[in-house]
Amino acid sequence: MRATDPEPGSHVKSVTLLATIGTVAEYYDFALAGACAALVWPFVFFPSSSSAAGFALSFGTYGSALLFQPVGAALFGHLGDRRGRKPSLVLTLSLMGIGSLGLGLVPSYEAIGALAPLLVVAMRVLQGIGFGGELSGSATWVAEAAADTNRRSFWTGFLSVSRTAGALLSFSMFYAVSAVLPRAEFLGSGWRLLFIGGAAALLVGVVVRYRFTRDILYLEAKARNALVKAPVISAAKKDWGTILALGVSTTGFLSIILVMLQSFSLNYLTKVGVGVTFAAELLVLGRTPELVVTPAATLLADRFGRKATLIAGGVACLIPILLFYPLLHTSSVGPVVLGFALLGISSSFGYASAPALFAESFPTSHRFSGVGLAYNIPVLVTGSLTTLVIPLYIAAFGGAVGAANYVAITIFGITAVSIVAGLVVHETRTADMH
Repeated sequence: MRATDPEPGSHVKSVTLLATIGTVAEYYDFALAGACAALVWPFVFFPSSSSAAGFALSFGTYGSALLFQPVGAALFGHLGDRRGRKPSLVLTLSLMGIGSLGLGLVPSYEAIGALAPLLVVAMRVLQGIGFGGELSGSATWVAEAAADTNRRSFWTGFLSVSRTAGALLSFSMFYAVSAVLPRAEFLGSGWRLLFIGGAAALLVGVVVRYRFTRDILYLEAKARNALVKAPVISAAKKDWGTILALGVSTTGFLSIILVMLQSFSLNYLTKVGVGVTFAAELLVLGRTPELVVTPAATLLADRFGRKATLIAGGVACLIPILLFYPLLHTSSVGPVVLGFALLGISSSFGYASAPALFAESFPTSHRFSGVGLAYNIPVLVTGSLTTLVIPLYIAAFGGAVGAANYVAITIFGITAVSIVAGLVVHETRTADMH
């Protein structure tokens, strides 16, 4: 601990709390967009299309945010490495809040025609830019606050827990509001209230983050004149191999979370006869164990290393990926919940180890930028899946049910490649972050 630093225990707790508040709010909005893309937007913004085409277009709209996350990672990575972590992390929440409020206010296709889906894409782009900076920024912020502890995976693991918590909160609210309101009213205004509420939560996150002023490792680097003028370029030149290995090693996990465990699965369940509200309820029940498993997995990552935990998580996902849609196809409570639980628990190991692993792999001078570049390799792959590949599957095979096996096989292949990439990742558990 440096003489000018606050008490390390209280500092890391404060940073973790502030980071997780924002991350819960951001993942709430991001997961809510996935639920609406599967169950609401095809009717509100693409009513003139067939069922399969409407869902394909809606899913592509949802995925458009992923394609712009690298822009946010580069923009906020530069700002975070040059001016400190706090300004970036305030702006990421602000952009997400504007995008979420906008989604809640966009008129329907019936009201303004083709302009409606274009506005949805614009709001999703804003969300994507903000989200791209949040992913890398929060991991950097918490890992640096925990730099002098031997529990960096534990502390950064709260971000992984908050991601799951935010997603489950959004699905729970989606279930509650859709269960209370008549379907016509829910499609008209009910889902919009959920986004407006999310925007209000993000505003709270902006305020509490703005009040926090300490970026200890950044201030150390600034004091010794160790900052660089172009941190994104510096990261790409000096650590391109690390960036590539880290990014590919986590691509499978992100594909599982965003495609199989969130948006696509909900539409699939409705196509095999499960009601909209009940589908959301089953998803929440199945994924709740992640809230317990993820913290336990962070302890394993601190004890046995990030690399071993990451690889073990990838291997554990392979069989659940192949079982997932057959279990959902039964449309029975037990098998459906089991499908969500098996895949969610398996992927928790990768998400538990990744934040610390990423942040520990780069020097302070371009850590924010390096983490952002590495995070956005899987984002680009998953964004291509959601905006191009899966819509093509849906169109070619007549809807979500026909496309499901191809989705599973594709993600199985991506995960297998991720496991191989994990073998070349460097272990960072004992890295000196100063």
